[in-house]
Amino acid sequence: MAWIRTSQVFAGDMEALRAHIGRRVRTLTTARHSGFDGVALTLTDPVELPADTQGFIANPWQDYVLIALPNNPGHFPNLDKLMRSGQFHLIAAKSTDFTRQFEIDI
Repeated sequence: MAWIRTSQVFAGDMEALRAHIGRRVRTLTTARHSGFDGVALTLTDPVELPADTQGFIANPWQDYVLIALPNNPGHFPNLDKLMRSGQFHLIAAKSTDFTRQFEIDI
């Protein structure tokens, strides 16, 4: 794995983010982001993420990057397997926070 700052590959263009769907990301520091209800398409209560929390870019939504995180610690090799397992939750990181607080595996 080679981790780089998300700001090196994502300049804020939400449509361009689609090219990175499925990429693994991780938090650089402890961060607080809104949860996301994928059925109602609404933000939910904030979620505290410790540094080095890993997940996958799931989708852009408005000015947010939706990130799928496993419910239980464990390794999922890709977004597809995580989504099929049903053992995940979504967080919504504002695009500006995403570029400052995350790294992406290239």
